[in-house]
Amino acid sequence: MNNLEGISFKEAINSKGLSYEEFRRILIPEFAKTWYAIFIRIFILLLILFLFLQIEIIYPNWYLISIPLFSILTGFMIASLNLFVHEAGHYYLYPDKKINDLLANIFLCSWTGIHISVYRKIHWKHHQLLSTPDDTENTYFNPLTPGFIFEGLSGIHLLRIILNKNNRLFLGKDLRKKSIMMLITGIIINSTILFLAFWFSYIQFAIVWFLAMLVFFPFFASIRQLIEHRDELAGADKNFYQVPQRKISRLFTNSLFSRYFGSAGFNKHMIHHWDPQLPFTSLNKAELFLADCERTGNIIVSSKTNYFTAFKTLWHISK
Repeated sequence: MNNLEGISFKEAINSKGLSYEEFRRILIPEFAKTWYAIFIRIFILLLILFLFLQIEIIYPNWYLISIPLFSILTGFMIASLNLFVHEAGHYYLYPDKKINDLLANIFLCSWTGIHISVYRKIHWKHHQLLSTPDDTENTYFNPLTPGFIFEGLSGIHLLRIILNKNNRLFLGKDLRKKSIMMLITGIIINSTILFLAFWFSYIQFAIVWFLAMLVFFPFFASIRQLIEHRDELAGADKNFYQVPQRKISRLFTNSLFSRYFGSAGFNKHMIHHWDPQLPFTSLNKAELFLADCERTGNIIVSSKTNYFTAFKTLWHISK
């Protein structure tokens, strides 16, 4: 798989003679666009939940279809919204860093149970240790097999992530404390949602929220990360918890599905790993620039794929 490793910002020069090093100086965060994208996803999530409530009230006997369908849709949108924690981790929600973290913890982190400071340290280690056995975001170590799908849908993989000792050891006492407190906060918020649903006799709504949060949200997040980084040439027998692998970061299309499944610029993952400090609002501009550069143009073109094609490739290799 092609990547931009070994090519410096100075070496990427477009047809007008402008280097990427110079070009990236104009790529600044667009906070209003970021919050617009966040609130669009919040609106869609609330709309999905509202529609399900109407179905539960009017057509309660549809539950065999409505509960699985809306659990998947809700989990998908939670996963899409949750990816903006990444923007907060790079301080791209608000110019002031303290306010950035406060907004992130209130709107994005509190109900999913991870403190922004903890996420920031874990994610930066991911950038530093990508494709090594010490990578802190290592779902892609697993081959895409029926067994992995089962673990993702049964909650086994989620439990493994929560109990991941590698993440806890390097955090230090203060961040571990913040991590535990935010996890408790997330449990309280979600327990309150479930309690209120049961209190007002919206039993099906409670089931949908439970399945969305604990099954489909982590499942979509795991599948997405595996597709972004898993080596398509690696067999299912390779144990990347013990040996390094090739560095893989894929570049995906701009389709509607791609923009929501790979939300917050995750669909431009290769460019993000080449230049981690870019805000997601600048990634499309960076891609267009790099496609116009002699050193990087062919890499951009040949690396581009979509999530479905990458899934099929990794699934075929893993069988």
